[in-house]
Amino acid sequence: LKEPYSTRGEVAKQSWYQGISRFQAFTFDAVPESDWRQHVPEIMDENHGRAFGSNLALIPEMLRLWPNSSWYVQSDDDTMLFPAMLAARLSRLPDGAEHMPMLLGNCVLYPPLDVPFMVGGASITMSRKFVQDLAPHVLACRAKHKHVEYGDARLGACAVDIYGKHSFSR
Repeated sequence: LKEPYSTRGEVAKQSWYQGISRFQAFTFDAVPESDWRQHVPEIMDENHGRAFGSNLALIPEMLRLWPNSSWYVQSDDDTMLFPAMLAARLSRLPDGAEHMPMLLGNCVLYPPLDVPFMVGGASITMSRKFVQDLAPHVLACRAKHKHVEYGDARLGACAVDIYGKHSFSR
């Protein structure tokens, strides 16, 4: 990872990373891979300054690496995650919630498209069913929504394409 992301990744790895079962840092940058860092190919121009399209690109990669996980979490490199609090929140969901398409996080509206999305800076938690549903549509969504300014808003736009806007609740 390039700086400052490499340093931030190391801090995450040595702090909250210890409280979760699997951790992987993904990047579009062509850097050497390691046990916790993986390159994801950028197949189209998805860069809008500081905002990248990696949220959608990570969906099939996460599913490939951890096909049997119940929940998947994406966070920004500068997010402070509290694994025990996240686990407690997930434990309060109904049994079998991972088999329903669920996208959890701080929901806001992306005004140019009027689509709801979860803010990546606060982390995005996705059920296995949500990730499985989105995975086959990722390439089409990356192409269709590459002009959306923020990667997390692109994820929301893709979810709206699949489930419809009515399926979001706050």
